[in-house]
Formats: sequence, structure tokens, C-alpha cells
Amino acid sequence: MELLALKENIKKLRELKGYTQEQMADKLNGIKLRTYQDIENSRTRDISFTELQQIAEILEINTSQLVGFNEKLVFNNCKAEGNNSFNCSNFTIHSAEKLYERLILEKDKRIESLEKQVENLHKTIEKLAQ
Repeated sequence: MELLALKENIKKLRELKGYTQEQMADKLNGIKLRTYQDIENSRTRDISFTELQQIAEILEINTSQLVGFNEKLVFNNCKAEGNNSFNCSNFTIHSAEKLYERLILEKDKRIESLEKQVENLHKTIEKLAQ
């Protein structure tokens, strides 16, 4: 993930939680406000994994959710319903977490299916080799 996108995620999630930059700085072991502002805004300052973990903990999410945050899933999920009409439902962070979990489960099932295909191919190759 691009560093600037990650920093945007941090800022958006902080705002969704209703925290100010000052509050985040205090919660991050009392770092200086300017240091926290650099975490969100600086194009040159990297974010350490430890900082990322602490920020995720403060925002009450895990690091993968912080990295994979997509504001479109939080604010709107619209589906076309014929004749150019849309059904939109607001998502919460909880809904985004459920979607993330479902995607992970689908990925795991796909991996399992591919592993079975590979196993079957190995068996077929062994039979042909005999």
C-alpha cells in the first residue's frame, strides 16, 4: 500500500472516531502534536510498524483493517436496481469488518480448492508416468 494512502486511512479513521490530532498524540505515549501531525501529513516521514500497531489499537481496529480501510465501504454501499435506480445502505466499521472477514474466508476457500486441484494433477501425472 502506498504510504500516502495509509496516512489518509489513519486520518479518516481518527476523524470517524471523533479524535483530534492532539488526542491521538496524547494516546500515543504523549508524543508531541507536531510528531503526530507528521505521521498523518508528512510526505517524507515513514510510519514504523510499532506506531501503526499503536494507532490501530487506539482506533480499536487491527492493523490489516487500518491498511485495508476503504471509505466507500463505510459511507455507502450502493447496488443498481434496474432503470438507473440505486439502493444504498450505510455501512459501519463493523460492517466493513464483516466484509473483510467474508473476503478472507472466500480467499481461504479458493486456496483450498486450488490445492486440491494441484493434488489431483500430481496424482494424474504419477499415473501417466507408470
